[in-house]
Amino acid sequence: LNLTNICTFFLKVVEVQEKHKLLQDGFYISVKKENRYAAYLFYTKACIRIMGVIINNREEKMKVSVIIPIYNAQKYLARCLDSVINQTESDLEIILVDDGSTDGSGRICDAYAEKDGRFCVLHKENGGVSSARNSGIDMMSGEYCCFVDSDDYISENYISILLNNLKSYRCDISVCGLSRTGADEGSNRVSVLRRSDAQLSLFNEKDGIKGYIGGKLFKADIIKKNNIKFDEDQALAEDLLFLFDYIACCKSKNTVCVSGSRLYFYENGSAGALK
Repeated sequence: LNLTNICTFFLKVVEVQEKHKLLQDGFYISVKKENRYAAYLFYTKACIRIMGVIINNREEKMKVSVIIPIYNAQKYLARCLDSVINQTESDLEIILVDDGSTDGSGRICDAYAEKDGRFCVLHKENGGVSSARNSGIDMMSGEYCCFVDSDDYISENYISILLNNLKSYRCDISVCGLSRTGADEGSNRVSVLRRSDAQLSLFNEKDGIKGYIGGKLFKADIIKKNNIKFDEDQALAEDLLFLFDYIACCKSKNTVCVSGSRLYFYENGSAGALK
């Protein structure tokens, strides 16, 4: 917003309105100089108040970066991207990393980016899912971030619930349940874990937070300040290693909040990076 332009616009509106009113009375009188300055001052103050409200609202609303690594995901990609677009939390930066796809995935990415300015698309040579995710980390500008695999999808309130829990419980990572397509939604119960318990919980497949990158919301500054990346030379358990490094860098007393709600969905039998 340009304050000078806004004030000039309002001033012209005042002039037109005053002249129009006087002309309606059957005669024309020029707007007095002191009236012009009074109107300018009034609308300047009003604009400052409006801009203050806009700026404060932007500061209160935290952007979330959603990083989606993509490789030959044409079959499921639209479903994934639609689920992100339809989030109840709309202040998103959606980063699509096309990791050298040879099907129509790259074109689908570009088509979505043309329609929605929240999308950022990177086309790169194939380097694997860890390389793609790391490229997304390098691009992200949000205060929070999450990762969604291209053959998976998320509930419409996925980000809002994870974000609300993270803030409410003052944690460094917010977690929800994962589910195969069509499975039950789980429970709304939330538990909180400290760092040592959270690290052990990574190895508990049944009741723990699990060593998968999906279903989790992170603080971006922890990742950036500690240069936490996915190991591109690691063929297995790269998610688990990333999570272990992240939790080791957490400083909050309550490290992880875990919701029993299953908000992240993956296709049974699909070959996504999460499985």
